[in-house]
Amino acid sequence: MSTQENPQSTASEDDLWLDLEKLLVHDDGAAARSHLQAGRWITYRDKNYPDAMVREWPSGKRELIEADLLGNIFVLRTL
Repeated sequence: MSTQENPQSTASEDDLWLDLEKLLVHDDGAAARSHLQAGRWITYRDKNYPDAMVREWPSGKRELIEADLLGNIFVLRTL
């Protein structure tokens, strides 16, 4: 349900986003390291590449990627 349909939910959604921002500020990278150690790739934003996301593989390989609304991932280039 959107906040336009239910104005009551606005405060709780704002609180959720504030909590998420706090978690991101204090992120120590443990979850990302855990995913890489388990053999899974991770994605993140890098200020050096503001128009794309970075996908990092457990091997250390990094790629600039974009995704469409259907979840398809497109590799723009290898870093």
